[in-house]
Amino acid sequence: GFLKGFSGGGRKPMKGAQKDGVGGFFKGVAQGAVGLIVQPIVGVADGISQASEGIRNTTEAAHATPIMARRMRPPRTLGFHGELQPYSRADAEAQAILGSSIGAAGRAAITLREGRFFRHCQCGARPKQPDRLLVLTTTHVVLLALVLVPAGASSSSSDTVARKATIEWFEPLANVGVPEEFSEEIGLHLRNGGLRFVPCADSHTRRLARQILNEALRGIV
Repeated sequence: GFLKGFSGGGRKPMKGAQKDGVGGFFKGVAQGAVGLIVQPIVGVADGISQASEGIRNTTEAAHATPIMARRMRPPRTLGFHGELQPYSRADAEAQAILGSSIGAAGRAAITLREGRFFRHCQCGARPKQPDRLLVLTTTHVVLLALVLVPAGASSSSSDTVARKATIEWFEPLANVGVPEEFSEEIGLHLRNGGLRFVPCADSHTRRLARQILNEALRGIV
């Protein structure tokens, strides 16, 4: 529009002079002046209209295309006092299992909602076949019974994967005294005089269980 208006302003007088002489020249000047004003304005309007149409088409395409965000991994866990930790998928999955178990237990486990996941370890009565999940939160120690299924329907491996868990027992950390290691389990001496047991046939698992228990107990001091 701009270029067309400016070029028209120069051509009109020349064409008028060739056709009608001096009178045509001045007539062409007048026509060119009108074109010099009107056509650039029309060109700007056309540009704005085309830009608006492009924006509208882009917006409509964005609305027509569904944007679905799907989490690719379980949420990160935090330290006892909320500090950021390196991402651990094992802790993240244990946190998710705990959350599902609390939800399934309903009002019976409502006090567990007061705390936040801290640490965990897998354990069990048989070595290398964990069927329990010891979970420490910022307020409780929880023992979950794992429901195990084969790793793959077509797999010949004996590996198992926990799909869900049920709460076997839980105690407030404030009621836990000293964890004691026995030959195949960890015993928790409770301040109210009771005793809880965590089956740990593997010596390495027993050490890990005692470590995370002591970390949680130190955290509430």
